[in-house]
Amino acid sequence: MLSFSDPLDFLISLPVDTRMSLDDLYEISRCLGFPQNAFPAVHVAGSNGKGSVCHKIASALEHAGYRVGLFTSPHIHCYSERIQINKKKIPLDDVRDILDQILLTISSLNLPINYFQVTTLVSLLYFKKMAVDVVVAETGIGGRLDATRLFDPILSVITSISLEHTNLLGHSLEAIGREKAGICKKEVPLVLGSRAAISSIFEVASSTGSPVYICDEVNGFYDKENCATAQMALSLLKNIFNHLTDADIRYGLTQRPQCRFERIGNFIFDVAHNPDGISRLFSAASELDKSKKIRTLIGLSSDKDIQGCLAEVIKYSSWVYLVETGRDKTVKLSELEAVMHALGCFNFTKCFSISQAVDLASKKSSDLIVVCGSFYIMDKAKSALSII
Repeated sequence: MLSFSDPLDFLISLPVDTRMSLDDLYEISRCLGFPQNAFPAVHVAGSNGKGSVCHKIASALEHAGYRVGLFTSPHIHCYSERIQINKKKIPLDDVRDILDQILLTISSLNLPINYFQVTTLVSLLYFKKMAVDVVVAETGIGGRLDATRLFDPILSVITSISLEHTNLLGHSLEAIGREKAGICKKEVPLVLGSRAAISSIFEVASSTGSPVYICDEVNGFYDKENCATAQMALSLLKNIFNHLTDADIRYGLTQRPQCRFERIGNFIFDVAHNPDGISRLFSAASELDKSKKIRTLIGLSSDKDIQGCLAEVIKYSSWVYLVETGRDKTVKLSELEAVMHALGCFNFTKCFSISQAVDLASKKSSDLIVVCGSFYIMDKAKSALSII
């Protein structure tokens, strides 16, 4: 047995950035009995919208009466959000039991592993144990080298491509597209959102013999694009899941995960964290009430395009509240301040806690207040408003 009192103690102790080959990860999976072979999966990648598309697909299948596993990341309030079956989070007792099994295997093989890879293995073993009918799985970063490549898909989806994680994925849309397209598997159909139809993805899909289905371009509120992508995916899944009806699909398309344009009073919570996502968020927010000014509370992680994100925020915001995420990779206030100055913006306040930022923003009750950036500021921002 593991020598920790809380399973998260072990998980948190794991490195975040350690890289291991997929061959090593498959070897661990082999020793665990290839749990991914116990169920079919829908595998979803993309720069923006992948979490929302996963949620819509899973909701429709659940509404049709299926037992649906959902694997997403990162979490907002608690670790168990990452692994759910029909919207019920994995119990920590199950996390503990499964971690025992995984750690024994890793120790016997003497292989390095990171937080996300272990979490992926936990999800596979849990979904097998609970005999799910299907799993909808969201990639972490990229696709080609992502731990979620372990899932055995009957359908692959790429929602959109924009510049993000350029230090890992490449400095062009084509390079990033090629990494995302790494989820393609032999002859497995691929659904592309309208902003994912780029040549590098077509090249990879051709090499794997994957039939490609492209969604039509959709204008307006950004979630309409997510709906179009999810609808295309679900229309193909109807051929496999006989109980899935048009009514189930319509229901699924209405669903959005938390902190995706989630409005509570004058606050809008959205985990947009790259320039394209932030631009689309503020375009939607500005359409809500053109008479209202927008104030923004933002915190970012160091692996994001800080200047690009803040440049988009400045375009729409009358005032900005800068915060740190409270995580290891947080961008410090001094760096955020320097970028704001470099962009020629001085309409901001450095806040030394997220609760301070929420308190200051709340005093401007006539304005819309957008909370965006890192997933890791959402929990504290909602707590400060006493809405958790």
